[in-house]
Amino acid sequence: MLEHPNVAFYRRAYEAFAEGDADTIREMLADDLVWHVPGRHRFSGDRTKAQTMALFEEVVPEFSESGRPVIASFIIEVEDVIATDEWIVTRVHWNHSRDSKRFDQHGVEIYRMNSEGQIAEFWALMRDTAAFDEFFT
Repeated sequence: MLEHPNVAFYRRAYEAFAEGDADTIREMLADDLVWHVPGRHRFSGDRTKAQTMALFEEVVPEFSESGRPVIASFIIEVEDVIATDEWIVTRVHWNHSRDSKRFDQHGVEIYRMNSEGQIAEFWALMRDTAAFDEFFT
């Protein structure tokens, strides 16, 4: 079975994210992006493209220009990727640490693609959003 081109797109986005390549990520996000962050912590809610890039800079070490991100270690292990023309669904293992806190769960990330081949919408689904909230408290 041939791999859908959006699987390769996701892997390229994931590599750029892991390397802190903000320019590549910015190009891959639609101008009308809606990035849904689950939970009830200060980073949760729906974000625009500019707000999402600012979130990455504040939270993810590889994106932090200040050198002082909220998270000390931001690791997302990709376990599986399924893609169609409009959707990318990934099974992931989140393993983040900061101070004495750790967020270690398996979950699902869902991306809706627009007709230009950019990410138009994002959701993260996890079994324990309270643990996610606690991590960012």
